[in-house]
Amino acid sequence: MLTAAFVVFFGMTFLQAVATTKMINVFSSGVATLVFVWRDVVDLKLGIILGVSMFLGALLGGRITQLLSTVWLRRIFIAAVLGLALKLLLPLHLKVSQFEPECLFALYKVPISVAFPVWWSSIWKRRKS
Repeated sequence: MLTAAFVVFFGMTFLQAVATTKMINVFSSGVATLVFVWRDVVDLKLGIILGVSMFLGALLGGRITQLLSTVWLRRIFIAAVLGLALKLLLPLHLKVSQFEPECLFALYKVPISVAFPVWWSSIWKRRKS
């Protein structure tokens, strides 16, 4: 939401808006991390693994965005926002066991990183038999 506000109200490009929100996110996440470490509720081993992998993903993502035009960044951003809005509006009566292609993205409680491999493996098993 903050990225969209920077673009609409302050006339920033998407790259400027994303960079600005990242600085805000780094500060707020740093404060939250310090509070949780101080309260001793952080699994440091897991946190380091996640932190390193997210850092490497951010580096890769940053390099990819440098290669894309502003038009493509805008399209990707709008598609992501519309997809998340659609996800919020989907009916809640869907069962998690419905791994069919037409309802793959409608699995509101199952992240796509979990749903897609399960769905794909069921397709693969059907092809083999």
